[in-house]
Amino acid sequence: MAKRKPVSAEVQEATDKAQVQEATAKLRTYHQLGLQLLKKRKSDSRRWADMQAICERTVLPAHQIRTLRAFAATYTPDDLKQLCGECRQHDRVIGLTVVKHLVKFDDNRQRAQFQLRLIAGAWSNVRIVAELKRELRPSWKGGRKPTIGEDKDGVLLQLKGFSISWRRWSERFADADDNEVKVRPADLAPEVRAAMRRVTETFEVLSDVVSKRMEQGDGSHRVTSRGRRTDAKSQIERP
Repeated sequence: MAKRKPVSAEVQEATDKAQVQEATAKLRTYHQLGLQLLKKRKSDSRRWADMQAICERTVLPAHQIRTLRAFAATYTPDDLKQLCGECRQHDRVIGLTVVKHLVKFDDNRQRAQFQLRLIAGAWSNVRIVAELKRELRPSWKGGRKPTIGEDKDGVLLQLKGFSISWRRWSERFADADDNEVKVRPADLAPEVRAAMRRVTETFEVLSDVVSKRMEQGDGSHRVTSRGRRTDAKSQIERP
């Protein structure tokens, strides 16, 4: 079997430049499509039925529609020109995945600085997400410490409450008739949906185990719909 000849530096450079040129052309196309979507957007187009119609017309998933709109709303023509220029200068190919991160900035100057750093540094998506956390959520590791139950019954009640909260959240998330929900399971990546199913299964097991354990107690309390502990004494009607 004949060995492939090594690609010369000149050929590789030309290939890289062609890829960057193609990527920047796609960015301009994405921006133009985003502008068109913004112009055609109805006042009530946040409803899921309207989003489905747009997805069918453009043959694009809902999460990309939202990214394109945000791209057009966030980037002016000059911003787009700067983005494409930096990509050519540093031979960096970026697509909608990176754009989705860049449009999260409200401050244009902060976004421009972050954009240049990720392009010049050839950051991976993992690196971009990590840097975003530091930029947009500098105290994401902080916050108040979670409250832990004072006894075993209290912890069991908390666990039961977590299970109930997750079930209520996931049921509403999957309710196609709830027009106030802007994102649907179908908008998420398959691996995310699969992980969510595993979480649901785990919470169901946890809820069953906790319920059985609580039934073995003295019956002096029950779990409300919000997973809070209610003592039997508190259920006695007040005069």
